[in-house]
Amino acid sequence: MSRIYTIYCKNFIYQKNFIYVMMHEINGEKELVRILKALANPIRIRIISYLSREPMCVYDLAKALKLSYPLTFLHVKILRDLGLIKEVRREESTKGLLPTRYYRASDFEITLSAENIRRIVEGGRDENG
Repeated sequence: MSRIYTIYCKNFIYQKNFIYVMMHEINGEKELVRILKALANPIRIRIISYLSREPMCVYDLAKALKLSYPLTFLHVKILRDLGLIKEVRREESTKGLLPTRYYRASDFEITLSAENIRRIVEGGRDENG
């Protein structure tokens, strides 16, 4: 009997002295497409690469990528909303400005095969009718 593998993202959440591992199965065709679209963008791949080395704020990412702050923020938001990167700390501003948020790449793994795609698509059809 062969083992069934699913596509998942594994996120580590650090809380005090504990590490929680969250397994997020991709549910349905739409979610799979959203994740693959996000990873198909070369800027987002570079952001994940930078954030896998060290935590960075959006301003520092924008400088490293030679992009505008708003465009960099948009890419960071997309990756964060999908769980591919996570906020790791905030530094409060002494000048009354918004806090600076630092991000790091989540520890994720995506295993993609024709069989996994079939299961996701067929599973989505069962749920949607």
